[in-house]
Amino acid sequence: ADYFYISVITLDEVKKWKFPSRDTDKQLLLCSIFAYASIYTHQKSVAEIFVSEAEAVLLDACRYNLNENVLQALLILSCFELGVARDSLSWIFDAMCASQAQYIGLHLENNNRGEVLPSQKTDKNGIIPMSPVKSALFWSIILQDRYITTVLGRGCRIQYFRIKTPFYIPRLPKDSTDPEMYDNHMSEIVFSLHSRLWYIHDRSMSQIYSFKADYLHNSHRMILLKQGFTSLSTLYNSFPEEVILKP
Repeated sequence: ADYFYISVITLDEVKKWKFPSRDTDKQLLLCSIFAYASIYTHQKSVAEIFVSEAEAVLLDACRYNLNENVLQALLILSCFELGVARDSLSWIFDAMCASQAQYIGLHLENNNRGEVLPSQKTDKNGIIPMSPVKSALFWSIILQDRYITTVLGRGCRIQYFRIKTPFYIPRLPKDSTDPEMYDNHMSEIVFSLHSRLWYIHDRSMSQIYSFKADYLHNSHRMILLKQGFTSLSTLYNSFPEEVILKP
């Protein structure tokens, strides 16, 4: 998960939460974390207990406490189910995460740059104001959706033409000499570049192989191909020096 900048929540903060929690969003996230972690222990059967508890509070969390905790829990659960080869359940959690992200407007652009988290407040239209956390959360959902749907051979849940949220912009490290800060900065750069790459892929493939593709003239199809290659070249030329592979 190095390349998923999902949330500002840290494990130290989560460890302070009571379990079980009265807040359904926190209870859901805690259960998803425990389920995922249990797979790496000698008591793998415990994971199913936490998954069952997560499923028990899931709908209430989505209905009454929908925020970044719920979306992150759905991401973790979709990864968990894919990892234990329950493809259909992985698909369900992934689709729920994508639909809930669109429901609260994570895919829409808003010029308010305040540091506002999804759980705090929305504007008069019910849309969450733009912030680095919103952008990072949304593109984390997009990346995981692309990975899971590619593995399962299914269509993306959030189509490229619906996306108005700008790409995540990596933060500059406070201390570039600190190895840990530098590594975190590199992870954010790779995360941002992955996001752009998948967007170009979705846009090009969706246009070239859409249900209207049979009606495209060869010259039009070539124009779309050239546009895709131009976008890839522009992306490559924007790579910072640190991520370019040397001979």
